[in-house]
Amino acid sequence: MHIPGHMLTEQVEMVASLVALTGVGAAVSSALKEEKKPPRLDFARIVAVVFVLQMLNFPVQEGTSGHFLGGALAAATLGTNFGILAMSLVITVQTLLFGDGGITALGANICNMALIPVWTYAIVRAYLPSRDVGTAIAAWVSVVAAAFACGTELVISSRPLQWAALSAMVAVHSLTGVVEAGITMGMVKMFTWEGAAAEAAGRMKNRWTVSLFLVIVGILLAPFASPLPDGLEWVAERYRLFHAGMPAFVAPLHDYKTTLIAHEYLSSVTAAFAGVVILAALSCALMTGLHSRRGRQG
Repeated sequence: MHIPGHMLTEQVEMVASLVALTGVGAAVSSALKEEKKPPRLDFARIVAVVFVLQMLNFPVQEGTSGHFLGGALAAATLGTNFGILAMSLVITVQTLLFGDGGITALGANICNMALIPVWTYAIVRAYLPSRDVGTAIAAWVSVVAAAFACGTELVISSRPLQWAALSAMVAVHSLTGVVEAGITMGMVKMFTWEGAAAEAAGRMKNRWTVSLFLVIVGILLAPFASPLPDGLEWVAERYRLFHAGMPAFVAPLHDYKTTLIAHEYLSSVTAAFAGVVILAALSCALMTGLHSRRGRQG
């Protein structure tokens, strides 16, 4: 659902950027005031898991693929404010390092894949008492809400207005949302079990064993992701929403590959590994800053 450059009008990009800045800024302000912040490594592992899972595109319907979004998982494990920060960090690195999404559309992508899914999950989850079923339903709704927002931006930016693109976005991502619901529910249960098992055994250092295993497996499987266009690309091609134009810059690891390695598989794995390392470092730096800032205020 990463919107590339030259797909939205400048007006839509500007409004979305203002909303994104306001939303992320509010999340930072609220996160600083929270007494209980997630540990650095907990934040970093969620960021890494979301990043890796987003790389694993899977077939959804004939000629279309989908990928994990992650906003619900981030919100369920980190809370609303830190969930927004985690997703915003992933999306920003994907844009700047891998060219996944246009730099001028970064604000729209943060709105669609960070703010809206996290807020939607939090609101829906609050009204559903069942833990597992509530998590799954809220995760599904978060994807549909994100697709609706993205589709609306596409419609506003199209000339003539392509209202069918909105319904197509919601329809294809309704299917993707089913997978999102299952993965989110399973991951939340796994993290809960992992933490409880480590605490019972008195070895809290083992809390990240399963997460580390998932990240490593995800990196190794990333080159085998479905080559089919994702839901946004499929809709854009069907309704001719792509617009030619020069990119604002060339990302160093464009399309999740490194030009330094000729072997395609090793190139993809190396790029994915680099992304995980960079995101982990940035995550720890961000959380260190938030923790130290709170300490100085106190």
